[in-house]
Amino acid sequence: SRAGRAYAKGSEEYHERLALYTSRAQEVERLNTMPNRRWTAGINKFADRNEEERATVRGWKGMASAGGPGGYSVGRAASFLSRTGRATVLPTEFTNWTNLETVKNVRDQGTCGSCWAVTAGTVLDAHAEIH
Repeated sequence: SRAGRAYAKGSEEYHERLALYTSRAQEVERLNTMPNRRWTAGINKFADRNEEERATVRGWKGMASAGGPGGYSVGRAASFLSRTGRATVLPTEFTNWTNLETVKNVRDQGTCGSCWAVTAGTVLDAHAEIH
């Protein structure tokens, strides 16, 4: 297979993986037929993975506290924009940056769990490309 995995045809796992893949392929098709879309969905190496397997590459390591002494709760934290009274003010026009090579090159962070670092690097690369 393209993803480097092979399942015994007819096995229970084969049928489970095929169902996951088929469901995701249908979702890709649905997303790509939406009018005025700005991106194109595609099938990748995670298409036949279940949610537990997919969660292992989403960055959450389970080390943060859910609140309490010394903990951090996103639900209670006010964003910079809400603290400054600009949370609901949106620009009237937006620049479409999808033409940038940096944006076209989607990086695979693997299992590193540092999506913030990948995002920061992408923003810096985009800034350099723009200026």
